[in-house]
Amino acid sequence: MKKELPWIKHNEDEILHLINQALISRNIGSLPNKGGLFEQNYWFMLILNELNLYIKTLENESRST
Repeated sequence: MKKELPWIKHNEDEILHLINQALISRNIGSLPNKGGLFEQNYWFMLILNELNLYIKTLENESRST
């Protein structure tokens, strides 16, 4: 976790944005409400996938400039 801390701090705004988007989706009922570990894993994977896509987009943009 110590290695990830600088990266998390550097990308804090982007991470918060993705978490907020996921919470908004949950509040409007566009995500399943299964409960238990399924729901926790679903949320984790959703945020992780969105974060990975966002990071790849940023990497591609930085390479093209």
